[in-house]
Amino acid sequence: KVPDYRDKNVFGVPPIINMQRTGQPLPQSIQQAMRYVRSQCLDQVGIFRKSGVKSRIQCLRQMNEASPDHVRYDGQSAYDVADLLKQYFRDLPEPIFTSKLTDTFLQIYQFVPKEQRLPAVQAAIVLMPDENREVLQTLLYFLSDIASAEEN
Repeated sequence: KVPDYRDKNVFGVPPIINMQRTGQPLPQSIQQAMRYVRSQCLDQVGIFRKSGVKSRIQCLRQMNEASPDHVRYDGQSAYDVADLLKQYFRDLPEPIFTSKLTDTFLQIYQFVPKEQRLPAVQAAIVLMPDENREVLQTLLYFLSDIASAEEN
């Protein structure tokens, strides 16, 4: 039986379903949360290490499910929004790297010589579904921006 995502808008919805619904692999509200963290929260220490407040995160989560195109993060705690992002990625029904390719990535790191790993990983990434690759790219750029801000 194929899973039915009609009762979900954001959390637990795979990128392919989001792509079919909106033309984008990441929900608008999750992209908005990333923009908020990137633009308003980079001065916070340990943004992904420290936890937010459970009740406020739950409220943000409900706002996301109720109307994912109209969520505003202004004035929200950086830690709450960062926790919301972590929950989104944790709740995906399948990993971004996909279950089918997990062994491939593991074997690259176990058996491929260090100097050949980058091209091997790049080749394996090409095998990922397009929407997963796009989500991965967005996530890596986002995390790179966060890490760069922490260094400065």
